[in-house]
Amino acid sequence: MHAKCAAEFTGAHLCHVAEYNLTNSATPPPTNGAWIDTSAGTDGGFEAYSANDGVASTTSGRYSGRHPYDNCLSWTTTTQASGLSVEKGGAFLHDCADQRVLVCCSTPYRERFRGFTTSTVTGNAGGRAAMHARCGTEFPGAHLCHAAEYQRATPTISPPADGAWIDASGFALRDEVSVDTSTASANAGRLTGRSIYENCTNWIDANGSLAGTAVKPGLMSSSSCATARPLACCE
Repeated sequence: MHAKCAAEFTGAHLCHVAEYNLTNSATPPPTNGAWIDTSAGTDGGFEAYSANDGVASTTSGRYSGRHPYDNCLSWTTTTQASGLSVEKGGAFLHDCADQRVLVCCSTPYRERFRGFTTSTVTGNAGGRAAMHARCGTEFPGAHLCHAAEYQRATPTISPPADGAWIDASGFALRDEVSVDTSTASANAGRLTGRSIYENCTNWIDANGSLAGTAVKPGLMSSSSCATARPLACCE
């Protein structure tokens, strides 16, 4: 979807609802509506959530999880699902089988996606610093992306089918950490705690019963640490 926007409007990407409304657009949406991503944020407590399309806040980010009713399973299906469409009266859900144009934005982001490495590594990469170094070797100045950073960078290149390693994201809420890979708001940061399900205990373990986060077409997935994968690199 980002690539389709970029092809027609250089540097653009698919908008999410809060981002679109923050532009104060004076152009009425088409009568049939236009596809748009839903937005996401935190509730100020311990949960991340996506039901905040009614508030155009700079702390709202793109909801990037696979959802059968909000985004046609991350824009990968036309069957038994719905996606969000912007129309004159607001944002409404419609059948994914319908054809609609896209809402495209060019909001500047500090993050930039550089690419996927050609080299691969299992979950035992020698630690996070070694992962950053692998990205920097192939893309000077780059580092291993975390999930929210990757989504904020609005990449136009599809991930490999078997996925590429990426750090999970999270929110520091009170005295707890909320792990989240589907909320790309500005206050989502890199998860740096050791996790046997999110980062192969900080990228030092290739045990097949443990998992790290991998970005695949249309989703973030907990994937076996024993499998060698490329890295998603951001700047």
